[in-house]
Amino acid sequence: MTQGPTRRPSLDEFARELTVALREAGFDGAIDHDRAKGRLALGGDRAIDLGPLHKQLADLPASDRLRNLANVAGMIAHPPALPATWAEAKDLVVPQVRTQWSLVATDTEAHAAGRAEPIPRAPITAHLAFELVVPVGAIRLAVTMAALERWGVAVDDAYRQGGDNLRRRPDPGWRASPDAPGVYASGWADGFDASRLFLPRAFAGLPLRGRPVVLAPGAERILVADAADENALFQLARVARQMFERSKRFHFLRAVRMGDDGETWHDFMPPRDHPAHDPLRALRGAEEVHDAAQHVELVRRLAPPGHQVMPMPALHVLSSPLGETLTFTVWRAGKPTSLPLADAVILVNGDDVLGFAPWDALRKAVPGSLRAPQGYPPRAFAGDFPEPWQLGGLELKPWGGPLPA
Repeated sequence: MTQGPTRRPSLDEFARELTVALREAGFDGAIDHDRAKGRLALGGDRAIDLGPLHKQLADLPASDRLRNLANVAGMIAHPPALPATWAEAKDLVVPQVRTQWSLVATDTEAHAAGRAEPIPRAPITAHLAFELVVPVGAIRLAVTMAALERWGVAVDDAYRQGGDNLRRRPDPGWRASPDAPGVYASGWADGFDASRLFLPRAFAGLPLRGRPVVLAPGAERILVADAADENALFQLARVARQMFERSKRFHFLRAVRMGDDGETWHDFMPPRDHPAHDPLRALRGAEEVHDAAQHVELVRRLAPPGHQVMPMPALHVLSSPLGETLTFTVWRAGKPTSLPLADAVILVNGDDVLGFAPWDALRKAVPGSLRAPQGYPPRAFAGDFPEPWQLGGLELKPWGGPLPA
């Protein structure tokens, strides 16, 4: 099928496309494009924030973008609902992998809209969790505690059933990468490939000496390599990076490794002298930068009208020609600031770039000004800018690169 033009639509053009999609889906209510607030008002207190949707879909080929908009419009015109009974839901529920940021964003928006509902989640690592969903067309409806109570099903039993449903799906097997020795790609391509973390035995057929290490650089595939194979891990990071740079979309870029028990999963980063350390750190940094940027966007979007949001500097990731990777942010003198947790902080006073220091060293030098990071993505309140006498013991290193805005 020939793809349509890839010209990026403006926000106004995107709003018109979504309006057309809503009408074609059968939505017959009022639609008002509120340009000042960047949203489509649908009458009452219903509205669609155009910014996040535009950012997610605008760079897709026209045919893919319009198909996605049709799915969104269909859900709005005819809101899907969870099955009324467990008998209807039993063979449909499946576990879905969610990143920590996606959960924070979902819960924050639900709370702001006054529609927060408890959802039973099962932690995988500190940064990943399972939740149960019911696929309805292109939509995945999260199973809430209220739904389980209505169905008369315990959380553990519902997850057990979801795993059984996933296990019964056809298994096409793993595919060895033709140009990345030791890397294997999942073959399910059913939108739930990452959910196979729920089924550790799905990895048993791989020819690995050590434990599997997994990345999900795309929605439709997971990549696996042997934790005991240095070259395979390097190739895993290389292929994942290529996939991410092509699409700029990912599921999770923070590598996880199966535990010694063959059942659990843990965040994974090899030692600094390992050939895969720097490329895997770069991928993790890319996810951290994404999460920090999305957090700033969400905070500003949900801020009450007229409320001035505290400065929230961006997080950046830098890779040296030698492959070494670090994350950094910029602390500017002046107002109190919410700094993202970073490997290093560049200190700027007016037009003077004073240099940069490691986060831990800076916090020791100004413990009263830079508090401990909290929340996710982790940010720290930075109050009074360091005085010259405090900076004297830091041995600031000069910053030779361009200064981010």
